[in-house]
Amino acid sequence: MNDHLKDIGMGYFQHLYHAWSMAFALLLHGLFPSLLTDYASDKMCNHDSK
Repeated sequence: MNDHLKDIGMGYFQHLYHAWSMAFALLLHGLFPSLLTDYASDKMCNHDSK
């Protein structure tokens, strides 16, 4: 578990927030396709570029 956190440069709670916020956005997008159309992908791409 710690190897993944080190690889991405995040702490446990930072990773938890990042993952759950994307999961919540995807849940909302699944229920209402017009909402948050790019949120999760933009958030993931923005993290990868840091």
